[in-house]
Amino acid sequence: MSPRILRFLYAAGLIVLLGACGERGETPKAVSVRFWDTFQEENFEAARAWTVDGNASDLRALSEAYSLEQFAFDDAFRNESRALVPTRAVLAPAGRDLDFYTHLRRDESGWRVELRGTRRDLTRQALAGSFEGVQESLRKSSDALVEEFEQRALQASETLREALEGLERALTSEDEKGT
Repeated sequence: MSPRILRFLYAAGLIVLLGACGERGETPKAVSVRFWDTFQEENFEAARAWTVDGNASDLRALSEAYSLEQFAFDDAFRNESRALVPTRAVLAPAGRDLDFYTHLRRDESGWRVELRGTRRDLTRQALAGSFEGVQESLRKSSDALVEEFEQRALQASETLREALEGLERALTSEDEKGT
């Protein structure tokens, strides 16, 4: 073979090798972004390709359980084989921010989302947020109840004061009539 053909084949092989390494070299954050983008588009087959343990029906069920939008990601905490990507999404229709971790594991094809761990963390954070919402509602309700009680007690006190003043006037006028 001529040196020119060898250089061409070498360059082509290098390009193919770099292209193959490009996908494997994606960061956990980039994989998380791709996964959640395809999830939001309801392209569950494409999203499944970014997981190590999910299938389209699992992803569809997750989508039905949580209406998530407006994702934001921070840099991953990672070691050689596992990563956690801090993820924030808005839980619709409540409009409440939900902070959770997207769990990832490295396999032969690169970083992939661990759906079970991610769903578990998402569910835990959603429940914690729901409890916070219930507590806030109870606090507002109890504040309103205390305010209502105070108003009623003030009205009752005023009514009692007026009744006592009337009784005092009545007794005073009877005393004056009797003398």
